[in-house]
Amino acid sequence: MAYRISVDSTLYQISHTLIAGWSINKAFKVEIGFLDKPGLNAFADELSATYALAMHKQTFRCMNGMANACFADERFFREVGEPEYVSSIKPDVVWSPADAGQNETFILHPCPERSAAASALTQIMARIIWFHEFAHCHNNHIRFLRSRGIADRLCEAPPPLGVAGFPSKSSYRQNLGLHRILELDADDWAIEASLDTQFNGQEPINAIAELKPRLRVKIVFFAVACVGWLLEHFNQGFLSKTHPPHELRSSMIAHALSRYVKQKRPDAMPVLVEAYRELQRLPEFIGGFYDLRDHLQMVKAQNSAGFVERAKADLSDLRSDLSKFNETVAPRTDAVPMT
Repeated sequence: MAYRISVDSTLYQISHTLIAGWSINKAFKVEIGFLDKPGLNAFADELSATYALAMHKQTFRCMNGMANACFADERFFREVGEPEYVSSIKPDVVWSPADAGQNETFILHPCPERSAAASALTQIMARIIWFHEFAHCHNNHIRFLRSRGIADRLCEAPPPLGVAGFPSKSSYRQNLGLHRILELDADDWAIEASLDTQFNGQEPINAIAELKPRLRVKIVFFAVACVGWLLEHFNQGFLSKTHPPHELRSSMIAHALSRYVKQKRPDAMPVLVEAYRELQRLPEFIGGFYDLRDHLQMVKAQNSAGFVERAKADLSDLRSDLSKFNETVAPRTDAVPMT
């Protein structure tokens, strides 16, 4: 059921909300589905005006395990439900991504409010990944890479026999920087679309829409940081082949969150600060999660060294090239789940 909710709600947003809100002038349909394969991975492909987005089921299970482990700890999101009651389920649990895939649900919550919030966190993290993959299609990344003979498709982690659909090792090496900039563009789009969903009252999942607005926004802020960490942690040594260095990507994500709040919703800055405080608690019950103080120092160092500004400039230059692939035909907004 959770898989179906993730697919159907994302398809609804793409075909009804995002297309109308972002003035997409393309003829395309979208197919989305989960693959029953091991490992944390997701990918985007485009075939004959069909955007194909896929995610490994283990990715969703991993996010579900992390969300449940978080809300089982009384120190986390204390404004939700009865945290002290829930903490008695499994004392001293330290969860890590290695636990993913062992069970569909890591912990069952007797507190309905915290159970609902954990489900919301899982679905929102999955949505961020779906939006990221959709951005690879919508922002013309795949068409651009194919036009230059660089790559055939885009993956979060490379398959055993190839790297993100690169046709040759030489092509991969020569265009690594370009490929990484596209990942930052997809992150940017996914973050903005995820936040717009809450601030514009467009949440398609009733159970999430029924949560208090402040809590929904706080969960999105928190989820954005967690999704990047999960993929980096699970695929150590692999994401570096196709994605920006962890330090740069985390810095760009932090910049994107701050920029969104300052430009669109300055009233949400206290909520963003609260979300970062929740992140600061995670190393105590999530194995391997980064220390927030060290993380913020890293972000500050990246800014001081000019890496973020250079990445932003590269991204701005690249977007003009990507826009050349926009179509002007009438939109075809049908969206179907993959079977």
